[in-house]
Amino acid sequence: MAVRQRSYWLSLKGMPETTNVESVIVQIPKTNVFNPAALLDIMERLEKGERL
Repeated sequence: MAVRQRSYWLSLKGMPETTNVESVIVQIPKTNVFNPAALLDIMERLEKGERL
């Protein structure tokens, strides 16, 4: 994976399955910037059992 400029993340947990095997379009909020601080926050929330 090549990362240029910014990266964003999105949890797909709880999303409905799709029958489309060609491609799937997802909307990722621009507020979900993936950086070291976000990774730490995600890991801490998962450790506490919180949903993302």
